[in-house]
Amino acid sequence: MAAKPTYEELEQRVKELEKAEFDRKKAVGVLGKSEPRIRKKLDGNRLPNGDPDVVTLDLATIIDIRAIQSMMDDFFNLTDIGIAILDLQGKVLVATGWQDICIQFHRTHPESCKNCMESDLELSNGVEPGTFRLYRCQNNMWDMATPITVGDKHVGNLYLGQFLFEEETPDLEVFRSQAQKYGFNEREYLAALERVPRWSRETVNIAMTFYTKLAHMISELIYSNIKIAQTLKERDKLLNSLRESEAFLKTLINAIPTPIFHKDRDGKYLWFNNAFETFFGETKERLIGKSVFDIHPPELAEIYHAQDTELFNSGGIQRYDSQMKNAQGELRDIIFNKAVYTNSQGIITGLIGAIIDITERKQVEEALHESEKKFSTLFQASPVYIAFTALDDGCFLDVNDAFTKITGFQRNEVLGRTPVEIGLWFDPKERAKFIKLVRQNGDFYEEEVRFRRKNGDPLLGIWSAEKIELGGKACLISVLIDDTERKKTQEALRQERDKLRAAISEIKTLSGLFPICSNCKKIRDDQGYWNQIEKYIGERSNAEFSHGICPECAKKLYPDFDLYNDDGELI
Repeated sequence: MAAKPTYEELEQRVKELEKAEFDRKKAVGVLGKSEPRIRKKLDGNRLPNGDPDVVTLDLATIIDIRAIQSMMDDFFNLTDIGIAILDLQGKVLVATGWQDICIQFHRTHPESCKNCMESDLELSNGVEPGTFRLYRCQNNMWDMATPITVGDKHVGNLYLGQFLFEEETPDLEVFRSQAQKYGFNEREYLAALERVPRWSRETVNIAMTFYTKLAHMISELIYSNIKIAQTLKERDKLLNSLRESEAFLKTLINAIPTPIFHKDRDGKYLWFNNAFETFFGETKERLIGKSVFDIHPPELAEIYHAQDTELFNSGGIQRYDSQMKNAQGELRDIIFNKAVYTNSQGIITGLIGAIIDITERKQVEEALHESEKKFSTLFQASPVYIAFTALDDGCFLDVNDAFTKITGFQRNEVLGRTPVEIGLWFDPKERAKFIKLVRQNGDFYEEEVRFRRKNGDPLLGIWSAEKIELGGKACLISVLIDDTERKKTQEALRQERDKLRAAISEIKTLSGLFPICSNCKKIRDDQGYWNQIEKYIGERSNAEFSHGICPECAKKLYPDFDLYNDDGELI
C-alpha cells in the first residue's frame, strides 16, 4: 500500500497553498507564455456578443503544456494528489501522479483505454463550471472532473483520480476478470491495484474543492489571456491604422500649398508642413521649439502673440488679417486661420493654424477697385445716356447723369421701374423688336429710336445695346446719343433747301419778250443796259457758252485760210 498523507497534513497543505498566491502567480506566468501563440491563432473574429471567438481554438493551443506540466508536478510534490488535464477529444495534455494501474495497464490495451476515454468524456459531460463530479470509471477506478472553460466555451477538463476510498474494499474478482479479459499479468495487475491510493471522502472533497477553484482560475486566466491577446491584436491593428493614417495626413498636409503650423500651449512651434518651410526659407529642425518672438520682427510677433493668447483664453476658431515677412524679406498680406485643440480631458493643449497669402488677391482687389472707380467716373461723366436694365422685365438697375439730363427723369424715379412704366417709349411695341434682336444676336448698334422725355417732348436717339451678365443675371447695357437737335437742324436745312430750289427754279426760267440789237445782237436787260447775249442768258439760266466761227463767217472774215473742208467740218 502506498504511503498517503494524513487528513490533517493534506488540509494544512491546501490551506497553505490557498493563503499564499504561489499557485496564482505561477499560473499567470505559465498562461502568459501562451499569449504569443494565441495571438497567432486568433483571426480577428468575434462572437455576436463581442467576446473573442474561441470556437476554432483548442485547449492545447491556448495553454503552455510544458509550463503547466511543471506546475502540476510541483503541486503533486506538495499534495501527493495526481491530476490530469484533457481536451474534449480525450487527449491527455497534462498528467502528474498517475497510478501504475492506469499507465501500465488500463491505458495500454485498446479496449480498456477506450473505457478510460469514454469515462473521461461522457461521465464528465455536463458538469457546471466551478463544480466537480465524482464518478467510477468503466475500469472501476474513482475519478473526479471539473470543466475548464473559456467564456461560455467548454474546452477541456481537469481530472483528479485513480484512487479508491479508504472505507471500501475493492472486489478483487472484478479486477482478476479484467486482467484475464485484457491479457494483463494478474500478479502485477493486482500489485498495481494495491498501490492505488486510498483517500477519505473528506480528503477528496477538500482536494477537489481546491482543484475546482484552480480549474476555474485557469479558465478565467485563459479567457482573460485570450481577450488580452485579442485586445493586443486589435491594438496592433489600430496602431498600424494610426500610423498609416498619420502618414497619409502628413503626406496630405505636406501636399497642401498653404503654410500650416502647430503650436503648444506655451506658443512654441511643434510642427510645420513643407509649404511653411518654403514660405520662411527655413527647415523644421531650425524652427521647432521656437516662439513667434524668435522668428518674427518684434512688432509683428506682438500681434501674433496677443492673438494666440486671446484664442487660448476663448477657445474655438480664430480668423484675422495680418502681415508676415517671407523668406525674401517681403512683407506679405496674409489671413490667419487658427483653432485650438484639446486633450481627452477637454483641456486646451495647443493650436493649429494656416497662413493664406492674399497679397496678390489684395492687389487684384485694389486694381479692380481702381478699375471700378474709373468706370464709375467714366459712367457718370459720359455725355451720352447709359443705362443698365434687366433683360427679362426691363427694370432699370442703374443710370448715369447724362440719362437724367437727357430724359428729365431723376435716378430715384427710374430705378426698379421699367421704361414702359415711366412712359419712356414713344411706342412701347418698338421695345419688343429690339429685345428680340438682343436675344437673337446678343447686341445691336446705331438703331434709330423714338423716346419721350419726362415733360412729354420727343426724344430722338441713336441707340446701341449689348447683352451682359451681372451677378448671374442677364442684363442689358444701353447707350443712347440724343439726336433730337441734329434731326431738327437737318429738317430745317431740308426745308430751306427745298425753298431755295423752288426759288432758283423760278429764277432760272427765261420767258417773255427780249429786246435784241438787230446788228450786234446784244440784249437789253431790265435796267436798260445792253449785254452780250451769252452773258445775259448765262446769268439767268444754267446754260454755258463756248465761242467758235461758222463756215460762212470764216470765208468772209478769213478768206485766206481754209478753216473748213468741203463737208463743212472744222479742219
